[in-house]
Amino acid sequence: MAKLSQVINEVSSTATNIASASEEVSATAQSMSQATNEQAASVEETSASVEQMSASITQNTENAKVRHDTGDSQGSPLRRTAHHRADCQGHAGGP
Repeated sequence: MAKLSQVINEVSSTATNIASASEEVSATAQSMSQATNEQAASVEETSASVEQMSASITQNTENAKVRHDTGDSQGSPLRRTAHHRADCQGHAGGP
């Protein structure tokens, strides 16, 4: 009878250990699931930002093509002012 009692105690102890390990595995799986969801959300945000940047780059490229095609090759207003002053000095007999 003592042997049977010892076996029952060992089985009970093992079952308790298995239950405890199962709870730890479950908690770890839930934590990993939450982390995965958070990473997925972060990837979506990053993807949206990259798409916005790409659209902005495409628009800037198109704007540059339009400026080039319309002959606006002098660039910025400051550069156009400098060209205008140089033209005025040239016509006025300046240096």
